[in-house]
Amino acid sequence: MSVKQKKYGLIGIFLSLMFTFLNFNLQCSSNNSIEQDQSNEVNLPESIEAQDSPSSTNDETAYTNTYYPIYVTIDFHVDPMPEFEYPGSYVPGDGKSISPDPVPRNNDGTKLLSLISGKINSMDERLSSAEWVVENILPKAKVSFLVSGEFMEFCLGESLEIVLTDLETFYTENSSKLHESFNTELTELISTDFNFYDRCENVLTKLYESGGSIGSHSHQGKYRTSYPFSWMQLHGDLDAKNSSDAADIEDVWESIDDWISLGISEFFPHIENQEEIVNFRGAHVPNNTTTASSEDGELYHGLMESYGFSFLEAGPDEIFYKYFQHYVMNPYRPHKDHWLQEDTSSTFVLIPSAPVIGKDYIHFGIPQDLTIDHMKTLFLQIYGNWRDDLMNNEPPKIYTLGFAFHAKDLVGLEDETSEAYQISNTTQQFLDWLSEHFVDQRDHDRAINSKHDGAVAELSGRKYVYDKFIEWENNLGGSPSSFSYPHQSQVDANYPYLLNLQSQLKDAYFVDVYHNEQENWIAYEFIDKIDSKKIVMIWTVNDSGSQEIDVSDISARGPIQFQSTLVSIYDRTGSYDVVPANSVAINQYPKILVEKL
Repeated sequence: MSVKQKKYGLIGIFLSLMFTFLNFNLQCSSNNSIEQDQSNEVNLPESIEAQDSPSSTNDETAYTNTYYPIYVTIDFHVDPMPEFEYPGSYVPGDGKSISPDPVPRNNDGTKLLSLISGKINSMDERLSSAEWVVENILPKAKVSFLVSGEFMEFCLGESLEIVLTDLETFYTENSSKLHESFNTELTELISTDFNFYDRCENVLTKLYESGGSIGSHSHQGKYRTSYPFSWMQLHGDLDAKNSSDAADIEDVWESIDDWISLGISEFFPHIENQEEIVNFRGAHVPNNTTTASSEDGELYHGLMESYGFSFLEAGPDEIFYKYFQHYVMNPYRPHKDHWLQEDTSSTFVLIPSAPVIGKDYIHFGIPQDLTIDHMKTLFLQIYGNWRDDLMNNEPPKIYTLGFAFHAKDLVGLEDETSEAYQISNTTQQFLDWLSEHFVDQRDHDRAINSKHDGAVAELSGRKYVYDKFIEWENNLGGSPSSFSYPHQSQVDANYPYLLNLQSQLKDAYFVDVYHNEQENWIAYEFIDKIDSKKIVMIWTVNDSGSQEIDVSDISARGPIQFQSTLVSIYDRTGSYDVVPANSVAINQYPKILVEKL
């Protein structure tokens, strides 16, 4: 027998065995069908329309009780501080090297005093922001904290002591030659107890206990070892395909790793494996945007692996907002050549997130709306997709919505007209709204609760989300797919979520929620910020199946009253029908209703 004949012979035996096995299972399935129907475990109503219930090969009971809540996370990180040039004559550790200038305002001592005063003020502001977060946000939510190298350098205190000692020596040697205002300012600075060490220990401990991480965050700062608090800012267009740029990028990573390692050893001496704490990274270099070279992607992935980071701070995924006006909904393992494309063999996980909450601004060249009512819309869009997965018995996935703020964003929040107040106020409003409606609360629908015996949403640290992602991978076996979008433009045909929600909610602001317990439906009302149309996301609950409802303004039967006689109703594909407002068909799957103005 030839090799080819042996091959086909084995395939024939395999197919024969598979046919026998399938036939046996079909018989078992038929014999047990009555028993399964009587169990009423997760059966879907027969009246669900075909267009909203796509055919699925998933066994309805296969994923019972393995679904996860929607995880809401907060990224709080410290950016690099403003950079200043040291006086030319200054040699750290030798205050006598500072030479006074005949013009009092321009002497090297004044320049050094101004520099270190500015640095101290920046550190105090950032540390005060961290203390505010500990006091005001930790009682409500988990926070994932990332620090810069310079922040940790200040926490340890040795660099600050060097500069202050040099200034004191300079003052002792030259006090008679110095301007009175300089002497007064220096005396006040030297006599001040900044207590950075103890304050840092407190916030680092509390924030680590909250989010399970002290991550590292850097821009283009490369530490100059000969000068305290001196982080040379490299140009922003470094490209790893150039060997000198690649070397600079590696120095940036090494600089921050060195300082954070020193800090972790000091403040967490009982933890031997630092990767348990410093488990995620955020870095502006190598380039991780759509303009990045293949060498940038390869170096970024290599550095993540070599430093042992488990997950990445959001950023590369933000481009998805440019295409679809919302963020990636699922953590995933990114590909080194395309940050939105999945590579299940990647050594780290990207946990997606929005940037700074409370702002409607351009970030990374992308207009992004994170004002309070649009943040609610972003969550509800995820909620609709999450719920649709459960109703269709899709394999479970981890869903998440994150947002961020910098330590510098919270400076001056006492002023109610400030941006800092807007950010802090939006954060607290959003957390309160989530807690009122979703956090640690079960869904209103029995059909959902039969499949997910838990809360709709949880406020979580990103380390916890990462741990759940690993659990999810292990539960499904192998390397399951979480999210992948291998395009660099909007391609609706390959959009991975519900297109009706995306197309109609992208410019919508949340207004209110209505739960009709008598008719067993729940609706979320929005208003389109472009043309002020009323938009409603709606579905039935508690096995009520399909029904017709009246949303015309003349019926006065309920709160949903469209000011038009016709309503556009969008299904999951984004296509729509125009129907009379007094006869709108809804079911257990998310429908979008829009005023026909």
